Amino acid sequence: MLDAVTVVDAHVHVHPGAEAGALLDSAARNLAAVATEIGAQTWQGVLMLAEMRGTDWFESTRRRAPQAPGWSIEPVADDPASLSATKPGVDLTIIAGRQVVTAEGIEVLALATTAGIDDGLSLADTISAAVGHGALVVLPWGAGKWLGLRGRLVGEAVAAGTQPVFVGDNGGRPSFWPEPAVFGGVHAKGRPVLSGTDPLPLPGEERRVGSFGFWLHDSLTAEAPSRSLRERLLGASADNVFRFGHLQGAVRFLKSQVQLRMRKGNAVRG
Repeated sequence: MLDAVTVVDAHVHVHPGAEAGALLDSAARNLAAVATEIGAQTWQGVLMLAEMRGTDWFESTRRRAPQAPGWSIEPVADDPASLSATKPGVDLTIIAGRQVVTAEGIEVLALATTAGIDDGLSLADTISAAVGHGALVVLPWGAGKWLGLRGRLVGEAVAAGTQPVFVGDNGGRPSFWPEPAVFGGVHAKGRPVLSGTDPLPLPGEERRVGSFGFWLHDSLTAEAPSRSLRERLLGASADNVFRFGHLQGAVRFLKSQVQLRMRKGNAVRG
């Protein structure tokens, strides 16, 4: 039986049109199931946002009353990068962050920061800017996005060791897809992989939030949860960051990819 744990989804989007209340309900339910499965007596749930260009749910929620029925969402007084979302019996921490696309077409997550970083910089400059803002830098896996030159650049950025760069797995990776080679290098060095769901901008995807991620022993500092999590992960090894969740089945993965491409095609024609 474990005492207290922190259960984290490290790749969360609140897409335009998504129902925030339903997203939080799903996250609470999924994270609670993880805590129960691992035998934790108490648990703290954390959602790390990776907001894309043109979206800023965190800031709009921090400034105004949220549209999340059943939930009370308040800023954390001493931590501008954190929100506390509560309902009877549940307490989640929402941590700010951005998803940036580099000039090479590589996605970079700058987590635990409210700073804005422009798309279109080189991978090296994007990483340097994120580190300069005190962010946790994660290069997340994406279908087809780590192939060829982009895959080589990701591997080089992680292997260089000149900046603290993590890699991220996500629940959208299909079970038939081989584990990326860069993960093996990270594991060999004893470094953790920071996982999250990465919900797509499709109906019902908000129900996946909290179903894929990682957990840590003990709770975060209540006064500054984003800084507490950042410091713990920067000093963590693979032995104390534990992944949870299941990869996506082939049928669901293919269906989601078709729907996503149809949605993009309709947006272009519109």
